[in-house]
Amino acid sequence: MSLTKKIIQTSEVYKKNDDFLKNHEFSAYLNARRIPNFIPIKYQLPKHLETYNDSQETIHYLMRYNWQANFSSPIEEQLKIGGVKVLQVGCGTGTWAFEMAREYPRSTFFGVDISPTFPDRFQTKNCEFIQGNMLDGLPWQSNYFDFVFMRCNATEFTQREWEKKIIKELIRVTKQGGWIEMEVSDISHIHGATGRILSKALLSLLKARGINGNICPRLQSMLESTNSMQHVYHDYRIIPVGNWADEGGKLALNEELQGYRSVEKDLSLFLNLTNNEYNKLLQEFEQETNEPNSCWKSYRVFGRKRRTHDSITLTSTRFDDRFV
Repeated sequence: MSLTKKIIQTSEVYKKNDDFLKNHEFSAYLNARRIPNFIPIKYQLPKHLETYNDSQETIHYLMRYNWQANFSSPIEEQLKIGGVKVLQVGCGTGTWAFEMAREYPRSTFFGVDISPTFPDRFQTKNCEFIQGNMLDGLPWQSNYFDFVFMRCNATEFTQREWEKKIIKELIRVTKQGGWIEMEVSDISHIHGATGRILSKALLSLLKARGINGNICPRLQSMLESTNSMQHVYHDYRIIPVGNWADEGGKLALNEELQGYRSVEKDLSLFLNLTNNEYNKLLQEFEQETNEPNSCWKSYRVFGRKRRTHDSITLTSTRFDDRFV
């Protein structure tokens, strides 16, 4: 008997009546939100991406490839004209900010992160990196940026931090009429039995710590509830996971395996597994992703900060109905 079947029989973490997965057509779901056929492939995955040591850089290129864009807010023409001030919150190694600075040399880009991991190779006059903690407040005055972009994982903040600090601080530093965009990866994956065991266990652990692993679908309503935003949109992409997909699927699998290895101590204790059993479970999960039914979601929620004279009536919708 596989370890997965053993856990299914003995653990309450796994539930056969998962509404989201029950009788679900994986292939139709994947095709619906992969890169649409009518969008030209502008961004390819860099060669030898598997040799990158930093997970944040790998995630950047995966997201850029699957979205075929570094952002979704309708500000590209303004960026080209110039004079736009852009902030990336949680910039990590600075890849997104530096790439944007090169692509739009007439605008100015700033990156802020709690860790000073900005590489020396990213040097350009219109890009600057600053160390700072989002939860302590961003080191800029109010109404300073025309565009604020934030990429993070759903596990990084508690729900209270999202509601009481993160959203409010993003709005504070954005100019009236400026755009805010959040790109967040969901951990409610579509997987087989082993993947569901792992993801449900992780969600349960996060919930105990006040973290909502399913926060992504709620980000739009959080922005809207402030009454400071208008024209709030959302969109998402399906990120294939596993060797059945292209190179991006293989890289996404490696990222997911690294994530589960990083929480091995907590998850193995939660599932009542030894270290060897936990590693065996990860091996079963990796084998499971050889079938074309494994993926996770990347969300983008973006909206415009209301000007003083604007109506507070909100426009809330999907960004592009062509993707439905």
